[in-house]
Amino acid sequence: MIPVAQPVPSKSIHVLDLPSFLRSHLLRFSLTSLTVASTTFLASLLVTPVYESEASFRVRMNSEAGLGSSLLSGIGDVAEALPGGLAAAGGLGETDVQTEIGILRSRAMLEPVADELALHVQMSRPWRAFRSDIFSLVEASEDAPKGTYTMRRQADGSYRVSARGNRKPVKLPSAISIGEQFSIGPMTFQLQDSLASDPPAVIRISVDSFRRSMRSLRRRIQIQRSDIGSRLIEIQYRNPDPAVARQFVNRVAENFVEFSLTWSQRDVRREELILSQEVDRIEKELAAAEAELEDFQTSKLVVLPEEQATQEIGRVAEMQLIRDVAEIERSSLGAVVEELENRPPRAGDQTPFRALASFPTFISNEGVQELVLSLLALENERATLLVRRQETNEDVVALNVRIREIEEQLLDIANDYLQGLDNQLESTQSALNTFDQSLRSLPSLELQYTVLKRRQRILSELYVMLETRLADAEVRRAVDDAEVRIVDTGVEEDRPAFPRRSITAILAAMIGILAGLFAVVGAHRRHEGYSIEPQLG
Repeated sequence: MIPVAQPVPSKSIHVLDLPSFLRSHLLRFSLTSLTVASTTFLASLLVTPVYESEASFRVRMNSEAGLGSSLLSGIGDVAEALPGGLAAAGGLGETDVQTEIGILRSRAMLEPVADELALHVQMSRPWRAFRSDIFSLVEASEDAPKGTYTMRRQADGSYRVSARGNRKPVKLPSAISIGEQFSIGPMTFQLQDSLASDPPAVIRISVDSFRRSMRSLRRRIQIQRSDIGSRLIEIQYRNPDPAVARQFVNRVAENFVEFSLTWSQRDVRREELILSQEVDRIEKELAAAEAELEDFQTSKLVVLPEEQATQEIGRVAEMQLIRDVAEIERSSLGAVVEELENRPPRAGDQTPFRALASFPTFISNEGVQELVLSLLALENERATLLVRRQETNEDVVALNVRIREIEEQLLDIANDYLQGLDNQLESTQSALNTFDQSLRSLPSLELQYTVLKRRQRILSELYVMLETRLADAEVRRAVDDAEVRIVDTGVEEDRPAFPRRSITAILAAMIGILAGLFAVVGAHRRHEGYSIEPQLG
């Protein structure tokens, strides 16, 4: 019979026995730990370092929101920070800051900058060199052909380009000279002049899909508020080139501030455009009227008409000026009312008619201002109630109804004022017709002079009035009223954000120590058949 080997029961290794094992296998432990730690640290050196740049913004709270909105915003911020992402009912956590963060993450903000800086073009050779140090110009549109392009230095100092990984043939330049622009397909590049003193032997760039790069960018970019309840937004971006990282965050910051300013001044810009067009038109008509009047006076030798004609001219001019001013005001107010009636209601079924209170004629009207004060008081009372109650509460509903009634009163006042302007236009036109019939009885020269002078005077006064309003609109536009301010701009960092030498060294040492421990325990078990017993006692 063949004897059957009986299994040898394994001896357990007590944790307290590890120091003695380490002393007996100190060389194995040291060599294993040093080898693994060194290998891990050297492997980290092969990772391409990335540099981080950061910019920050301060978002101003909407002045129309009031104290109640500020309180709700703060409560919403705390609710969002609770475990599980608690969201308060009724949009409690939807603050202006979250809206601005959403705009910053949008394609409209990121894609133009990514396209301008050609972020889908990366350089892999020379090793650990920055793209901005090699290329002074990189232009690659969204439809740039994917692939890897290698430039090898020739004996005459020029570079020859080769391509691989292209789905379609790409037109390559025959030779590349330092400091001169060259094209690879639809892309344009230029090497830095400083490379002439020490040109690299190989330059390799890879072009990825722009859409894929944008998806990766939107995942990697960090846009967040600095703290709970803070209105400070921070944008952080990492890139192998610190200059590109700085340019990216700064360009996004500039575009974001410009977008905010343009959005906040859209009404003023539209008013300025309309007034500018009217000023140009009236200026041309005034020049033509003055030239016609001068020709008439020169050809007919007319200097001053009779006193009666002068008095009639004054009355007609004043009446015509009143009519033109009323007509302009009627047109402007009518356009505002029509726009507000077609504008959809705001949140909470609030009508947009409160904007009528800002019309120039109504600003100085005491009755309108009293309605505005009442509206503000009701808004504050409603905001206070919403802190404790729901939208369906009877008191809140009653306040909503009253607010809507006041807003509709503003619309009724505007319509009544429009009707009054229509009546004024009819009466002034009737008076002007009467004056015209009176002027027809004057001699033909005097009548012709009167008509020309009246036209010149009306156009001159109308031109001065429009110029004044245009200057006022330009001043209001020039006032920087952006809701977003840049606090810090991005800078070029001189040390990478990843990997960090100190952190990598610590992690490598920890991994080496663990590997040494496993090597010692494994060797001891193979020789003596021990197993680890983790219990202490």
